Amino acid sequence: MIDKVDIEIINSFTVSELYVFTYLDKNKEEIIKFSVKELAEKTFVSTATVMRVAKKLGYSGFSELKYALKKELDEAKKEQSNTKDLEKIKTTLLDEVALTMTKLNDEDIKTVAKILKSDCRVHMFAKGLSLNVLEYASKQLQTAYRPIYLYNDTHIAYINAENFTNEDVIFLASLSGKTHQVVRVAQIAKSRGAKIITLTGRRVNELSKLGDINFKVANERVGSTKHDFSSRLAMIYVLEVIIGVYLNE
Repeated sequence: MIDKVDIEIINSFTVSELYVFTYLDKNKEEIIKFSVKELAEKTFVSTATVMRVAKKLGYSGFSELKYALKKELDEAKKEQSNTKDLEKIKTTLLDEVALTMTKLNDEDIKTVAKILKSDCRVHMFAKGLSLNVLEYASKQLQTAYRPIYLYNDTHIAYINAENFTNEDVIFLASLSGKTHQVVRVAQIAKSRGAKIITLTGRRVNELSKLGDINFKVANERVGSTKHDFSSRLAMIYVLEVIIGVYLNE
């Protein structure tokens, strides 16, 4: 509070008023539960002195001053809570990548990098936010002159999968491993002899069971919301590692 009060106001306080003001600043949690009389007794001054301090600070009375103190406390608690949430989110994301890193199979990474170096046709398909991850990877590979067929439309993905052969490879991503459209493309691709590379969450799931090479990533929900805000950072990390090895082959 002190740093927000004009120095001229502080200089205008009598000794008794300054004592009340200092007490206010150091005991906000206590003050908001006090009556004027209780604060006066605590600071050994009259109720009139307390009221003068409130008015010098720009409030109509002690009740308004208490309201302002409570608001200041609430804002401070909210800021503290936000800081804790921020640290929790940062730690969660770092832990996701660290855990995923320890579970990565180096031979699988090298195998996929060699596949990308080969002449086979490479396809990618996912739904929702996982599609954005594959889109990011496809653009990186295309920048390195590696042709990639990325499907945004489920119907087109189905049609193309029907024409796959053993010369085709498809990356399929789904954190749950249960996304119906993605699982269906995997089933069609497998029936045509194509190689399937999956990126899923850690739990046993239908999609990874269909994969020839499976990358399982750690993932947690970031924030509390009904929307799909599960992190895809670890998924991006796996693809970055694959692409990094591919570029250095």
